[in-house]
Parts: sequence; structure tokens; C-alpha cells
Amino acid sequence: MIMHFPEGGETHHGFGLEAPFVVMAGDNCKLNIAGRYFRVPYHGTENHKTIGNCYTTLLNAHGNPIKHYGDLDLELSRKKLAQTGSIKEFNM
Repeated sequence: MIMHFPEGGETHHGFGLEAPFVVMAGDNCKLNIAGRYFRVPYHGTENHKTIGNCYTTLLNAHGNPIKHYGDLDLELSRKKLAQTGSIKEFNM
């Protein structure tokens, strides 16, 4: 599995509000991500996912079950939005 997460996001001609994350996986990948484009809701809105959710999904799919990877987002916590667990749309 190869992952690419550019530090600058989409700021070349953008506003820096989006962070593209590219994952390339082979035929034996345990996630439903092949040939898919997935966009999460904007930060601070219902069902937004963090990079921690992405890493949680990868770890859980490959035999390392955890509730959440990394620190929780303070803004999402203040708004009482759910932010733990894996990204269900990627599960097989």
C-alpha cells in the first residue's frame, strides 16, 4: 500500500481548505477502496472524518483493532461531533 498526503494540501491555486490523501493498494487490500474517489464532509460538519479516522481504518483492517488513532480534534469535540472509529464506507 502506498499513501501520499501532501503537506500543503490544495494551496497551489486554492485556499488551503482541503487535504488530498491518495492511497494506492494492490489486489490483496482488505479495504473497499479500489478505483474510488471519496470526499468527506467539511470540517466541523456532521460525518466529517479526520486523518485519525483514516489511520484507524487502516489499522483495524489489517489486524490491529483500536478505537481511534491519534488525538481527537478539539473543534469537533466542542461541537460534540462523533470522531472515533473507522471510516465505514471503506470496510468490505
